[in-house]
Amino acid sequence: MIDIASKAAAALLAEDARQVEQQDSPSSSLATVSSASKQASWSYWAANNVTWALSQILYLIDGSKFSNQSPYLSDNYAPVEAEIYEAALTLLDGTALPEDLNGAFIRTGPNPYLNPAGRYHWFDGDGMSHVVRFKNGTASYCNKWVDTARIREEKKAGYAAAGKIGDSKGIFGVGHILLDLLKKKFVVSTANGLGQGNTALAFHARRLLTLHEGDLPYHLKIACNGLVETIDRITFDGKLLSNSAHNNNNKNGTSPATPTATPLSSTAGNRPACFTAHPKIDSETGEMFAFAYSVEQAPFLWFTRIDASGAVVADFPVPGLRGPVMMHDFALTQNHVIFIDAPLFFKPEVMIKKGSLPFDFDKSAPLRLGVMRRDLDAAAENSVMWFTLEPLMCFHVANAWETGHTSDISTTKDGFENIKEKKEKENRTATKIEVYLCTFKDFSLDSFTAVSADAEPHLTRVTLDLETGEAISQQLLDLCGDFPTIPASLVARPTRYAYVATFNTSSFGSPIFYGVAKVDLTASGAANATLGLIEHGQGRVGGECYFVPKQQRSSSGGAMAKAGEDKKEEATNEKLEEDDGYLMTYVYDEDKKESECVVYDAKTMSSKPVARVSLAGHRVPYGFHCTWVTEEQLKSNTSHSSGGGGGGGGGTGN
Repeated sequence: MIDIASKAAAALLAEDARQVEQQDSPSSSLATVSSASKQASWSYWAANNVTWALSQILYLIDGSKFSNQSPYLSDNYAPVEAEIYEAALTLLDGTALPEDLNGAFIRTGPNPYLNPAGRYHWFDGDGMSHVVRFKNGTASYCNKWVDTARIREEKKAGYAAAGKIGDSKGIFGVGHILLDLLKKKFVVSTANGLGQGNTALAFHARRLLTLHEGDLPYHLKIACNGLVETIDRITFDGKLLSNSAHNNNNKNGTSPATPTATPLSSTAGNRPACFTAHPKIDSETGEMFAFAYSVEQAPFLWFTRIDASGAVVADFPVPGLRGPVMMHDFALTQNHVIFIDAPLFFKPEVMIKKGSLPFDFDKSAPLRLGVMRRDLDAAAENSVMWFTLEPLMCFHVANAWETGHTSDISTTKDGFENIKEKKEKENRTATKIEVYLCTFKDFSLDSFTAVSADAEPHLTRVTLDLETGEAISQQLLDLCGDFPTIPASLVARPTRYAYVATFNTSSFGSPIFYGVAKVDLTASGAANATLGLIEHGQGRVGGECYFVPKQQRSSSGGAMAKAGEDKKEEATNEKLEEDDGYLMTYVYDEDKKESECVVYDAKTMSSKPVARVSLAGHRVPYGFHCTWVTEEQLKSNTSHSSGGGGGGGGGTGN
């Protein structure tokens, strides 16, 4: 099979080289250009048909052609097939929308645009945005695919041609990977990335971003009436593209992105054109912090700092990783970032040895957390201080902050080697960082779950002592849970409460989110940390719950107090506490086969919703992360890619 693919590749390479030579010749006539264009079209058609046929043969050989359908394509994991808009939603059980709830709740998740062949993993689907727009006591609903370059390339090919995680399993997965390389050479352009935009969302510098860690962000815009559209793929003026992307002479007829600046780093040729799905935004400075990881070549980790205007001000490789790993999230404090070097290693050999996906959890290797100053312009070996814990896997961070005199001690850019000396000289107290994250004791990416019941994730506090290098972990939640959220304004600051989506595990290993727990992060341990548990109800399944703060109102019941308003008004503003807010999520009713947008009270943690918004019989497939976009953010959200363009288009693929 590999020999057949190699011969096909060689033949197509020769034909392709002839076309490029004709097109690049200064003396080519219009007739020659037209001929070359026809040859290019024929070459693409031939390559597309050859690679499609090879993929069908591989699906026959690996058994997936006739195997049972992936559970991630059934029940409420199954994709919805249409984009819809419902302008006037109804409320259920006599509930009403809070007066101060104006904005948009949006959640993203996988929803394949074209029917996927072969094996399918939950991570594989194309991103679809599900938006409920709240305005003046009314609500509307809209769902749309993220208009990615991947969808456009697959529409051109006529089938789901881009590579999938699900196909990269076992010995035949090697064949699929080699075939994917062939497709990328002749059929599927990589010039504008092949990410799905299906994982998480963030609002920064007047742009709503939908994120996928295998690509750069896409810019979305939500209109006043709640309709959502894709504006563009964001390259941050080309500064997060590798040199190879800048010099991409793509030969299958698709123009590459055209950035307006070169990458910041001189080693950017090795930089992956990627962006974490979980950037951190400091609400006080307006900065956004991010990272990218690579499993193909060193350096495996890159750090990025973006100012409040959306401009990249630092982007550089970070030393110290043990090898290529899956790094999904990280943490931010007022002065530091904390990288998560979990022992989920990229090991292609396990595809053959274990018949699994190429990511392998090594139970003999520790979880490492790397602390680095967040204001650096470059990193040396001693710029990162690594802490070692027991073997654990971590996908998501709730929050992190500093205790003691961390900011005073770490103001030097000499690294961490002199911390103890400075502490003794300046008589400082102990310098510590507290990190709150959800950890697994064992993990399999094949089923995206813990290997056993006693390995399921729990919210954990990790205390890092920058003086001694000691790391201490303590479980804070007895309930199994993940997808922790906090008020967005408290990222990198001390926080009392976190909200964790609690779940049971399905028969095939996926999480069934039955509720959300409120956790006291100041508690001494798991015995007294759980302050409340909302349960969605029998046969009702939720997901990540996003915290939306209540708006400041005067004690006389007047309008919301605005920033900069005259402080001499007669009515005294009520003081809002950290947990004065709402928890929002989509809940799927397994009996009715439809979804609702549900609003809970975060302070009381009552399982009786404040509001239940019917989606007019529609359902929202199980997905990943969500966010809340305020009314002010909706008004400021630009409809153009200021500071970013590079290869997107309006519309949604239908």
